[in-house]
Amino acid sequence: MKLTKTKRGDLLFAAGIAVAAVVVFIGTIGLPPPRYEPIGSAAIPRVMAAILLLLSALLIFDVLRRPANTDPQEAPRVATPLAPILSAAAIIAYVAVMDSGLLGFQPATALLVFGLAFGLTGFRRRAALPAAVFAILLALGTFYVFTNFFYIDLPR
Repeated sequence: MKLTKTKRGDLLFAAGIAVAAVVVFIGTIGLPPPRYEPIGSAAIPRVMAAILLLLSALLIFDVLRRPANTDPQEAPRVATPLAPILSAAAIIAYVAVMDSGLLGFQPATALLVFGLAFGLTGFRRRAALPAAVFAILLALGTFYVFTNFFYIDLPR
């Protein structure tokens, strides 16, 4: 199998994420057990580490099974070079809007996710409805989980 520059980069990235996940998981070993809450302080970092480890394994699998002639750099780009800057600005605005009290968590999250998802599709009209449904479901779902399972008060 021929390793292109992109494949090497993807493998290094996946390996770095896997190492970071293992470091986080090892770091949670010394956290104290829960006293008052149903899940302890180590639960979220451990779950996130497991998710990162799984995603890095999936990336490694995808890179190793990808034929040599289908390099992602050859695919046409949809996003503009401003996409990362606009995404960062949207996230900063998201936090600022909630901090100022203009919008609560649910509408602010729905708007942010819709904007990012719709933008990642190149603002194609066909993607607007699925992006909106996804954004609303994600905003409602995360609000429900944070308030009812983690007992975290979110801006209303």
